[in-house]
Amino acid sequence: MPWRRPLGAPGRRLNPLHDATVTLAAHAPLVCNGPIQFGPEDRLMNYNDILQRFQSGNVTVPGKKVKFDFGDAGKIYLDGVGNKVTTEDGAADTTIKVKLDDFVSMAQGQLDPTAAFMQGKLRVEGDMGVAMQLQGVMAKLRG
Repeated sequence: MPWRRPLGAPGRRLNPLHDATVTLAAHAPLVCNGPIQFGPEDRLMNYNDILQRFQSGNVTVPGKKVKFDFGDAGKIYLDGVGNKVTTEDGAADTTIKVKLDDFVSMAQGQLDPTAAFMQGKLRVEGDMGVAMQLQGVMAKLRG
């Protein structure tokens, strides 16, 4: 791939670590201007981050058992009776089935849980009243 001087910068020395224009086959040049800084808000939460936040905040629904089922990514069990958060796959009053990516989007405020439910991205099995109480859970994840 040929390296070329960035557009709009005649006479400027090329620093391939900070400024580069790359021409790929018959496509228009791609330009990267400056080093990209990623803050904590840009980092996606993963399963372990979510589990740790639930556990450190002891996030439960008092008197109820709620299971978040992320499919192959795992499960998180909020036991409001035993007052603990685990990765068990036990019986629950309410089971929330959602892809991990969609849950992360909800936790970061990028996807409204009601919209996710209406779009079929989030399924609720069991007590819908308990599911309605989970808005506070999402707020604790953002905090």
